[in-house]
Amino acid sequence: MSTWWRRNRWALLALPVVLALAMAAASYRILTSWNPTHATEPVTAAPGGTAHLVQEMEDAGEGYTIDVVLGAGPVTQPTTAPGYDAEELPIPEAPGTVVWLIPLEVSADPQTILQGCGLRLVDEKGRETTYSSIRPGVVGLPFSPCVPPETPGPAAESGLDIRSDPTPPRPETYTVPIYFRTSEDFVPVRLDVSWQTPVYAALELSVEGD
Repeated sequence: MSTWWRRNRWALLALPVVLALAMAAASYRILTSWNPTHATEPVTAAPGGTAHLVQEMEDAGEGYTIDVVLGAGPVTQPTTAPGYDAEELPIPEAPGTVVWLIPLEVSADPQTILQGCGLRLVDEKGRETTYSSIRPGVVGLPFSPCVPPETPGPAAESGLDIRSDPTPPRPETYTVPIYFRTSEDFVPVRLDVSWQTPVYAALELSVEGD
C-alpha cells in the first residue's frame, strides 16, 4: 500500500487543484447562463416576421413598460447614408469591409420610451458586432437608432436627451435605417434588439439577392 501512495503522491497532491478548477468552470457556466446582464431570453421572429417584446423597466425609481413590435426588412449593401439634416452622403470605402443596411420596422404607442436601445448583428458563423454610429464612416448617424431622429418620443428620466426643443409626436409605426460596418466575409443572419437584458428581440434576416 505504501508503494502505491508513493507512486501516486503527485496526482493526489494535484487533485484539490483539479477539483477547484472544475468547480470554477461549472460556476462560470452557471453564471453565464443565468446572469441577467447577458442576453439569454430571445423573442424570435422569422425573416419577414415580427417579434412582440414586452418589458417592465425602472428608471430613477419610476417604473414604465416597453411594449413594442419589431421586424426587419431585407438587408442590402448601400452606397450612401443620411447624415446631418437627412442629406444623403457617400459611405467611404474601407478595404476588407462592407456596410450593411437593415430597415428596422417598429410599432409602439407614441408615448412608449424607446430611446436607448442596443443593437447586435450576428453572422452565420456566430460572430457578433454591436451598433456604433461612428463605424460606418458617415457623420450624423443617430446615437439612438431605434427611433426617428426628428421625432424620438419620450426619454427616460436618467437618459441623455440633447434636444431641448419640443418635437412632434413619434409615429405609431415607422421604419428606421440601421447601418453596420463589418468584415467582408461577415454575412448577417440575425439582428438582436434590446433595451434591458436578459430579454431581447432576435430578428432573423434575409439578404437581398440571396
